[in-house]
Amino acid sequence: MAKVDTNSIALAFADEDSPAVWETIELNTPDNYGAELTTVPREPISEDLQNRKGVPTDLTSGLGFQTDTTMSLLRSFVRRYVMAIYRGAKEYVPSVTSTTAFTVDNVTTATLVPRTLVYARGMGVSSNNGLKTVGVASTTTSVVVTESLVEESTVPTAASLRVAGLVGAVGDLSITVTGSEVKLVSATANLFKAAASVDEVFDLIPGMAVFIGGTNAVNKFSTDANFGYALIKSVSDDGTEITLINTTAQFVTDAGAGQQVHVYFGKTSRNVSVSHADFYRKTLDFELAFQNLEAIGTAAYEYAEKNLCNEWTLNVPLTNKSTSGMTFIGTDAKPPIVTRRAGASTPTRPQLVQAISTAIDIGRLRLAEVDTLGTQVDFKNLTMTLTRNISAEKSISNLEAIGLNLGRLGVTYDAQLIYSDKSISEAIRNNLSFSLDFSLRNDDGAAHFTSPSVTLGDGGRDFPVNESVLINTTITAFGDPVEFDTTLMVTLFPWVPKTDNQT
Repeated sequence: MAKVDTNSIALAFADEDSPAVWETIELNTPDNYGAELTTVPREPISEDLQNRKGVPTDLTSGLGFQTDTTMSLLRSFVRRYVMAIYRGAKEYVPSVTSTTAFTVDNVTTATLVPRTLVYARGMGVSSNNGLKTVGVASTTTSVVVTESLVEESTVPTAASLRVAGLVGAVGDLSITVTGSEVKLVSATANLFKAAASVDEVFDLIPGMAVFIGGTNAVNKFSTDANFGYALIKSVSDDGTEITLINTTAQFVTDAGAGQQVHVYFGKTSRNVSVSHADFYRKTLDFELAFQNLEAIGTAAYEYAEKNLCNEWTLNVPLTNKSTSGMTFIGTDAKPPIVTRRAGASTPTRPQLVQAISTAIDIGRLRLAEVDTLGTQVDFKNLTMTLTRNISAEKSISNLEAIGLNLGRLGVTYDAQLIYSDKSISEAIRNNLSFSLDFSLRNDDGAAHFTSPSVTLGDGGRDFPVNESVLINTTITAFGDPVEFDTTLMVTLFPWVPKTDNQT
């Protein structure tokens, strides 16, 4: 007898723009999948006291699942939940390596300038992976690096080469602090902006997170405080200054003498208006493979069609790994069939699959105005819930939905904190505004989350015996025109150094 084991199912998805390009999702547990039919029986008054056969009156379609939070998952779904394209550092697909250069696809008209940092992953020779520095003589299809490479005539198809930032010339980069204004300054014109190639390669925009400082002492500012994450407030027109806010610590003036400072960039998605050029609303088709459903040794495949991302719950629990719960709402899901859709038999498999430890992989977690240094407020747990409030559009004469409606974005955080600062209670009472940011980082890269404007609610206390007093709060994000006018910004980095609290 044919039967389907849960451990043998497989889930993949394809974007409406590339219906033949499928990506695999690594499931922990499926919550639901496919279509659910509603029928209404006939209930006539009759001496036989029986109902009559009902008729189908509605059909809802969608799916949900639980999975580990990984960098591959974030790269696949951040822009789809935030509904905005990625802006920021360019990415390339390498095909060949010589002893000095990566041959890449021509996805840009810009040539990488010397001292651009790139990060290689998935190369066939392990020493070809990692952080590399661009040298001279690069072209749009050849990235020359200063490090020695091992020749590969063909590199694995999953290999990638991503722009990761830049390294300043000796003494070129400095920090200037005037009152509360912090600037990263270069003596080189067009280093951050203005030159066409720089704009295309780095694409720095307000609200994007950056990371200041490298691993080695020569690649950091001499002042320890001038290290870590910050947000870009603005970039000067001549490309010599980046005004920074929300620095990890309180930056101080530092001339950068003798240093070759690293600055790391990534790519950012932040929610925008539907009329904005960066708005991104694309539906997804999902395939759930049921092994042995048709017969022993023969699988059947169920396709959930035209889904939009609806709700994402990102969990950062105590002494565990980060997990994500994701739900989608679609228009229809027909019964399983034997014939697979184009490309579904050869899906792309996630490569950045290292779990994120909530003990060693959290680079920063703070309420900025309460915790200036990022060390004054200790979180016991944090759960981010992003909801798009998607609803199915129904019409007479159609059982399935004829379309999907996009609702208002909601982002909330449920947190439990050690009660060590009475200003949290005062902030809740007075409905004060703050910003919240946190970062996840492991060997696969980093993700920095920011809600520039939030308020705190709840405020109930827990009193566990033999432990610290705890305070519970629900943090609600909102768009403020003064603070980037966005509810959530997420920057994904190919790589950043470890921070002090990471092992």
